[in-house]
Amino acid sequence: MIMDESAEEGMPALGSIPNLTPGPDTVEVARRNEQDKKKTKNDILNKLCDEFSRANQAMEKNDERIIKLLEQQNYLLLKISNK
Repeated sequence: MIMDESAEEGMPALGSIPNLTPGPDTVEVARRNEQDKKKTKNDILNKLCDEFSRANQAMEKNDERIIKLLEQQNYLLLKISNK
């Protein structure tokens, strides 16, 4: 290994450091990884939206049941009070 005068002991000369620019395969893999991350985030968001939608529907059904029960209770109270 050729040593540069200014290089520290055990360090290669500046001219002997290999080119570290990413090749086309590395760039493609990085691009795919970013797409996968975005897809995963979107999948998680879609699942959360679905869960909230189901929860809202369940609450609406419960509200409807409560309203029916209150109507029945009012009807029975009116019936009792008229006797």
